[in-house]
Amino acid sequence: MPRIDTHIHLWDNMRFDYPWRQSGSFTELPDTYQLGDAISEYSHAETAFIAVQAEVNHTNDPVDETAWIQNMVDEHPNGNRTSGFVAYANLADTIIALTLERH
Repeated sequence: MPRIDTHIHLWDNMRFDYPWRQSGSFTELPDTYQLGDAISEYSHAETAFIAVQAEVNHTNDPVDETAWIQNMVDEHPNGNRTSGFVAYANLADTIIALTLERH
């Protein structure tokens, strides 16, 4: 039966700063967990994914994370297993409309 994992996080410590990774409970995680890793992990099942933003440092442009994930989806042979993305946007930002449009 097809499944959907509605909440996965993808990250790359070389590309983005994740303040939450500094916490002791997260230091054991690998430096990267990308779309190919998720697809490999679920290779035994017909599983689609919804990627959720991984709390990149908010001083960065949040659209950079969206573009990075979209690039992985476009380039991976099974990228179509990504059914959606929950992006970050600061709703109090004066340029929120532009940010949402760019996502």
